[in-house]
Amino acid sequence: MNIRKIITIFFLILINISALKAQDLSDAMKMHFMLDGNGKVTLSFLGKQYIEPSNIGLIVKDSQIYEPMSVKETNGSIAVRYDNSSWVTLDKKEREDGSVRLEVLSCSNDIDAFIFGPYVCPETKEVGELVGAAWHEDGSSVCIQALNPKTQGECYIQSDKVSYNPGFLNVVYKNNPSFTIPCMNVAGKSSDGKYVLSCKVVNMQKPFIVPLTVTGMKNVLIDPLSAPEGNIEGAAIILTCASDADDLLSRISKIETEEGLPHPMIGDQWAKVSPHTNDIYLVFESGDIDTQIASAKRAGVNWIYFNNPFKSWGHFEINEDMYPGGEKQFAETIKKAHDNDINIGFHTLSNFIHSYDPYVSPVPSSELLSFDDTKITRSISEDDSVIYIKEALNYDVKQNLSSVRIGNEIIRFGKFDKENLCLVSCNRGAFGTTASSHRKGETITHLVDNGYGTFFPSIKLQNEMADRIGTLIRDNDIRRMSFDGLEGCRCTEYGRYADASFIERIYKIAGRNLISDASQGFHYSWHANSYYNWGEPWYDYKRRGGMYNYRASNLNKFKRNLLPGMLGWYCIFNSDGRREATSPDAMEYMVSRTIAFNAGLCFQIGVPATDRLNEYFDIINLWQKFKYEVNVSDSIRDLMKDERSDWHLEKKGEKWQLSELFVTDYDMTYCDRFVMTESRNTGYMASDESLKQSAHRANIVIDRSSYDNRIPFISEPFHCRIRVGTPQDHGKIHNVSFSPGWYGATILLSFDVTANAGEYLEYKGGTTLYRYDKDFNLIEKVEGKGHELVVDGSTLCGFTINYDIVDELPGQQPLVPMLKYFRTKQVFIF
Repeated sequence: MNIRKIITIFFLILINISALKAQDLSDAMKMHFMLDGNGKVTLSFLGKQYIEPSNIGLIVKDSQIYEPMSVKETNGSIAVRYDNSSWVTLDKKEREDGSVRLEVLSCSNDIDAFIFGPYVCPETKEVGELVGAAWHEDGSSVCIQALNPKTQGECYIQSDKVSYNPGFLNVVYKNNPSFTIPCMNVAGKSSDGKYVLSCKVVNMQKPFIVPLTVTGMKNVLIDPLSAPEGNIEGAAIILTCASDADDLLSRISKIETEEGLPHPMIGDQWAKVSPHTNDIYLVFESGDIDTQIASAKRAGVNWIYFNNPFKSWGHFEINEDMYPGGEKQFAETIKKAHDNDINIGFHTLSNFIHSYDPYVSPVPSSELLSFDDTKITRSISEDDSVIYIKEALNYDVKQNLSSVRIGNEIIRFGKFDKENLCLVSCNRGAFGTTASSHRKGETITHLVDNGYGTFFPSIKLQNEMADRIGTLIRDNDIRRMSFDGLEGCRCTEYGRYADASFIERIYKIAGRNLISDASQGFHYSWHANSYYNWGEPWYDYKRRGGMYNYRASNLNKFKRNLLPGMLGWYCIFNSDGRREATSPDAMEYMVSRTIAFNAGLCFQIGVPATDRLNEYFDIINLWQKFKYEVNVSDSIRDLMKDERSDWHLEKKGEKWQLSELFVTDYDMTYCDRFVMTESRNTGYMASDESLKQSAHRANIVIDRSSYDNRIPFISEPFHCRIRVGTPQDHGKIHNVSFSPGWYGATILLSFDVTANAGEYLEYKGGTTLYRYDKDFNLIEKVEGKGHELVVDGSTLCGFTINYDIVDELPGQQPLVPMLKYFRTKQVFIF
């Protein structure tokens, strides 16, 4: 053999080895789904196992659970046999990306439910319980996706043998009573601590008994659902693997579009990946559309949200007090907003029905939700206040409205007399219905209601309501909504199917231009809801929005479920006797968290348009621009996440200046006392006998000796704000002056000013004092005598604030001034 042939053969061997290596690498990158003859599934990806041997599916029959006994696969059709002679046939399709689609083609009639899996995921770090992903340390994942509303998450497989219903699948594992998999969502932990993925479908084609419902009622017969909604056939999932979060989002996006799942868009971008999904949006309680548009533009936001434009929930007719021209004027209003590049959304409680809606009054719908039907045992006239019934049923279950329907009359009863089987203290012809006589033997229906004073629909009426909402959205080009109160759908007792089908019907009509959130999140709603915005503004106002830890903890849930970050609702308050008005620093506190957590939020505007409100819109606008123009480092974001931290933002020329502040409150009282300073040492606030002559003094001690290393010694104008008591106090502050140090005799700066109880006095530097009303609207600027107050970089410095309190009367609420002091810790320039 000559040398050329040897070299040629050598290169051919190298080429073949390289090809084998490339083939091996490509093969390792693929997802491999394997099924053995005993019905055990394994799944590997990236060269490692993502699902260890797990049942391809379990069945439920007569409250017992059964594993596969044998499996035979032929041309993508999987025949599964169980030890009770039941069977299920699955269709298996491998997709281009290696994902596997499983669908129930047929099954024996005796099956009550089918469970996909549970698929056990080894070496899992955490799970995305809503999206259905099991995450590994390297960011890769295995994910289950249910493909229609009846394929539900939330399997509860418990050892106690009880009957089950579609919402809460409680079963016992045959021959192994200790077998438990409490998978709270589509992804969760099993009893042995391993993470599992699972979905279920329930046979709802036959009546079933509910042992304990969402409403608290017992032993209620639920009507069957016809095919295809009610049967097991057609339930389907996809199992897929992804190398990282972006890869998984890409795969799910393709699944949604190919399978016809909700796929909300913002412009030409999927809402799950659009940077504008978690933009700030505004909810207006009042005001005309022109003012609202102008406010949104000033705030730099593109979303206006109508809190409730409806006359009533149920028919969702437009409120003519707000829109005299009805839906036509409503549509014109939305078009005007769109012409100004503002999108419109609305809020409602999903399937709640107002007691004054046409579904209730004057003629109640026969489809109002009820679980108990019995007979009246005595005829009654239109005036009778006692009604005798045949059975007790659930009349002892306390409800808000305590209502029954007989024919076209709704009756409220005071209480149920269980011994005599009668409803007493009955209010006839309730909710605008007509009191009538009723004959013995007529049906009496116990209606289901809610603490909001609303009724619920049957599943049939719920579909009608969903179609109305979807049509309203489509016809008026509405682009945002909340499925608030979504848990009300579960009162129908069809489990998550009821929630999911409600959402599905709306989206099929409304189209892809609708983004939404909801009061609850679950697997199917993950597709429809582009985000969740949980967190309410009604609590702990001193921390400027309240619920901080709850809001922050939600961000972790959103992250592991591939959802855009949202911080919930905040409110701009006026002073109302219970809380202070929202201050400028409180506004910055709230909006700065959008940078800290890379998240959005909602502002509810319940105050009239003022210069102060416009100032707050400017603050929103500034921080929104900063969010999109500046890449803030993770180290700075971590500082900003601290609940106690405060931040101030300015744009100076082409540069952004982000300042970390120390902000503290303490009261300016009439007696000697110690107070905590910013360095956590005690400073001294003092008064003397001159207090009795209404001469008051407060000392601001700035102790720098114990600062942590990151707080620089900088000189800056002194900044403080005095709250002149509360609006309920009596008295005024007069003649405010500043002296150096403790009990300084020299007056550095003085102001001839009088401020009433509830007002604010703020000094920000220079020689000007700002006087605000109780809602932070500017009353006047007062020029002082003296020179600017500066806090230098020395270790210890301070000021004495002198003031008079006048017009106090014995026995009245005394004036208790409060002081807020602001100091810069450090500055970041971008």
